[in-house]
Amino acid sequence: MGDPKKPKKIYKKPGQRWEADRIKEEIKLKKEYGLSNKREIWKVSSKLRDWRSQARHIVSLQEEQRKEAEVALINKLYNLGMLEKEDHIDDILALDIRAILDRRLQSQIYKISLSNSTKQARQFILHGKVEVSGKVITAPSYLVKRADKIKLVSGFAPKIKVVIEAPKKQMEATLEKGPVGGTKPLVKTEAPAVEKTDAQVVEEAAKAATKEVIKEAKA
Repeated sequence: MGDPKKPKKIYKKPGQRWEADRIKEEIKLKKEYGLSNKREIWKVSSKLRDWRSQARHIVSLQEEQRKEAEVALINKLYNLGMLEKEDHIDDILALDIRAILDRRLQSQIYKISLSNSTKQARQFILHGKVEVSGKVITAPSYLVKRADKIKLVSGFAPKIKVVIEAPKKQMEATLEKGPVGGTKPLVKTEAPAVEKTDAQVVEEAAKAATKEVIKEAKA
């Protein structure tokens, strides 16, 4: 047994720490899903790795044992909203990290328009403003089940922006004809994004890691 004061880590760090392609993907996921740090990505990756390992083990079992174990694992992932009833063991191996990130409570709150952004959704959860099936959940990483019902706590009514998109044809006609008066509409053109080199990505990641170490040392 380990020291009870030092709980076992529930994730595994990447083997190659300064791999440029992986760092780029982690930065993209962190921004897209409003994650606080890369450890949240590593935890999800470890969970996905565990499910894939279970699926591979099930494939190696005898037919009778395999059927029972396969049904149990598929039902579990079905309840989490990641698979359908008719899916098979191969579909578990085909799951990717986004399938799990999409089922996080933080992502679900933003998807059902209870917040203006994923970062705001995280704030609502941490401040105890979100109920899941009648219980207040304060963990943004909580995996929402199919049967769960999400709502904001009673008395909490934030202002949510509603974006109304104009029909595509109407937008095209406006751009071609221009507004009343004959003047053509101003169209903003953004400068093309400059893609960072692998060396720059690794350097930025190293600086971010150094800052985290300094913060932990001060704490």
